[in-house]
Amino acid sequence: MPYKNIEDERNRCRRHYIKHREQILQRQKKYRKENREKTSPYNKEYYIKNREKYLEYFKQWYINNRDKKLQYSKQYNKDNSQHRHEASKKYYKEHSKEFIVKAKIWNDDNPIKTKEISARHSYKRRRSLGFNPLNKYFEGAEGHHINKNNVIYIPKEIHRSIWHCLGTGLNMEEMNKLAINFLNKGGELNVST
Repeated sequence: MPYKNIEDERNRCRRHYIKHREQILQRQKKYRKENREKTSPYNKEYYIKNREKYLEYFKQWYINNRDKKLQYSKQYNKDNSQHRHEASKKYYKEHSKEFIVKAKIWNDDNPIKTKEISARHSYKRRRSLGFNPLNKYFEGAEGHHINKNNVIYIPKEIHRSIWHCLGTGLNMEEMNKLAINFLNKGGELNVST
């Protein structure tokens, strides 16, 4: 006879499970060993027979729950971005040789795409930056953009003494001061400008 009060039934089951937990787990383990084919979480033959049914089910589930899944993914990525970043960084360090080998193989197999990517990367800066040199080139010099158009040739040691970036503005004031000081101290102002 079923219980009239469902909550009482649940409490009775919980108490029973807590009291007999070890025996229940041993019985389950024994049953799984004896009936491995029936209890396997991934029965390959069954999946192959019903593959279309599974695919249709998952497709329909995704359609019905797409918004929920996207929202969950966004929130998860937001909450765990630091952890994921550290984990991927650690994984790359441990497997960097494999990544390099795979990249070389991919580059050898896809020479046209490799050239396109390389060209895009190298021309990215040239598209947005002009080139108006304010002094003449000399051996051992590198061009430093003081703004999007004007370039001052300065010694490589000076140019690489401070890490800087024109795009973000990082340390540009300090670098520009060094470049202009070099130009004022005899860095030969270009006569054509």
